[in-house]
Amino acid sequence: MVGGIPPAPAGAQHRPLPLPAAGLYRAETYHHGRPYRGPADPPRGAPPARGENAGTLHRAGRGGSMIYLIFGRDEFSCEEALHKLLQEHAAGIPGAEWNRTLLEGGRLSLSELRHHCDSLPFLGERRLVIVRGLLARLSGGAAPAGEEEAQEAPQEGPAVFARALLEYLEALPPTTDLVLYDPGLEGKAVRTRVLEWAKKHSEICRVWEFTPKRGKELLDWMAQRAGMHGVRLDAGAQSALANAVGEDLRALDQEITKLALYAGPGGTITAEHVRLLTPHTRESSIFVIVDAISERRWQTAIAEMRKLMEEGAHPQYIFHMIYRQFSLIAQAKGLEGERLSPAALAKKLGVHQFTAEKVQKQALRYRKEELQSIYDRLLEADQAMKTGQMEPAVALEWLIVRLTKTPQKI
Repeated sequence: MVGGIPPAPAGAQHRPLPLPAAGLYRAETYHHGRPYRGPADPPRGAPPARGENAGTLHRAGRGGSMIYLIFGRDEFSCEEALHKLLQEHAAGIPGAEWNRTLLEGGRLSLSELRHHCDSLPFLGERRLVIVRGLLARLSGGAAPAGEEEAQEAPQEGPAVFARALLEYLEALPPTTDLVLYDPGLEGKAVRTRVLEWAKKHSEICRVWEFTPKRGKELLDWMAQRAGMHGVRLDAGAQSALANAVGEDLRALDQEITKLALYAGPGGTITAEHVRLLTPHTRESSIFVIVDAISERRWQTAIAEMRKLMEEGAHPQYIFHMIYRQFSLIAQAKGLEGERLSPAALAKKLGVHQFTAEKVQKQALRYRKEELQSIYDRLLEADQAMKTGQMEPAVALEWLIVRLTKTPQKI
């Protein structure tokens, strides 16, 4: 991983794939400053098309510069959007990597950002500057660090720093494209002033928020993903994958890639293929962790967490999945009085029926007061990870131990 920016999407690591179809992306904000209305606009959330269309987008900006805000809880789609921008920047340009800079926003001063953005391209026409974590910092989610930065931001706070940044963006050089990249950051956490500025300057700014896919949208995404590999995914396979893998797009992409190789070009992936090749999944491990927490078995929960990390799962991903699971449990708890069937609950929560059944059973183990206490502990752990008070893995273990204490001590 270079500069904190993730590698190409999981499927692309195994074998070359065509660029994801624009329609696979989903954004909940606006494009060109207004909602998507029809074929005259690109699909919502879609990075610019290759070739001539991409050039048109650049020329649409003031002097050619473009600013992209990429964020949202769907981290996989955020990564794919960034990956496609990187491909756009490199298309037909030898040595494009010389004009690409990756920065960490949590330790970035405004003068350092200006230095990188104001630099002229080296033997090329454009520079691409990518900053990860700056949107969260502007929202107060991360503390700045560094002696130089201490003179520019801490005394003034995120609001003043945001104002200074937006003033600079007005003068962004025409040879520089800037990407503010924050996978995992929810839209409601992005500073309103930043979004208002982006909407006002829609001719040079694109806002792409990627939200989790659920229900029919998730099933459609799976079918489209299989089509990218030249295979079909029948209804039984869709259901089996949803049951086995859940809503983790990264894990789904990896499984579909594997299943497509097994089915062969033009083949059809069936439920039997899924049962044969997808025995263990991350979401099922999250169920094990949450079950162990509810039964006060902290050793089991931590062992399962460490196994997930050994398999490549990032601690922040595991935290997000635990947070999501307890959020679903709390929602199910609030609906207990309606005596919903698993199918009806799945529709209410926007999840697959398999997930709804697990959530319904887990909700029976908690009182509402316990779930409120758990929510408070989750927020504390999230803050500890985002501000650097604890390493993510340590914060996760600390969280699990706290959640497995008796209810009176939580």
